[in-house]
Amino acid sequence: MKKEWLILLILVVVMGCVQSPAPELSAEAVPEIIEEVYTKQIQGLGTLCSGQEECQKFCSMNRGQCESYCRGKELELCGTIFPPDSQDQGPHTNNGCTGTGRVTFTAPPMHIEKIEIIEPIGLMIGGHVTPIDHGYYYANTWQPGSSREDTAAFVEVMAPAAGVVTSVQSMPQEYSSSSWGDYRVVLHHSCTFYTIYIHINQLSEKLQAIADTGKTVEVKAGEIIGKAPGFDFSVHDDEVTLPGFIVAETYFAEPWKLHNVDMFEYFI
Repeated sequence: MKKEWLILLILVVVMGCVQSPAPELSAEAVPEIIEEVYTKQIQGLGTLCSGQEECQKFCSMNRGQCESYCRGKELELCGTIFPPDSQDQGPHTNNGCTGTGRVTFTAPPMHIEKIEIIEPIGLMIGGHVTPIDHGYYYANTWQPGSSREDTAAFVEVMAPAAGVVTSVQSMPQEYSSSSWGDYRVVLHHSCTFYTIYIHINQLSEKLQAIADTGKTVEVKAGEIIGKAPGFDFSVHDDEVTLPGFIVAETYFAEPWKLHNVDMFEYFI
């Protein structure tokens, strides 16, 4: 209703000034002027929030929804809430995605007969000082903690559902697990629902072609996207905000954790 009242007010002002000399205003220009004034007066993120203060508060608790709205849009408010950070490894692009909402996984990330153990999300082990946002898949060909140099221990890594691979990044050297390579892969199954793989040591030919380029590629459910003896796997739903965070704002540097869902709930 705010927009309708603003449009009415503008029309009243325009009608009241018709007797004063003024430049001619074409009918085609009126909608553009009204939209410009409306944007300046009531700036917000669509139906999510209005105004910078309200939007900053909303986005601190619902980061995923705001990121999904801002992706691909050159809005000043988006740039204020999400300033560019070249070091951020989070999922900041969903280029090429379609639709929204969750999907059902029809293929396992690793062939079932090759799985030795799966560790769930939420553990606090090793160097993790907050509940871990990803699970672990270990192959029965490999001893966790051992070298990743023997390719005979590598097994196929698969896409659990169709989607668009929106990011293939080489892991920083200090986190690389093998001389064969180490990659982080983001696979969007919809514009708000995606999976993340970390420590894939060999990529499929299709993914290798877009590694570190910013390009995207479509994959099918069950398609082989690479090989590794074990890897991290996580599922993220921007339309879900997990309850229970005492101070959600402290996760601003790791916003995906607020939308990190249980991977076992999405398999058939």
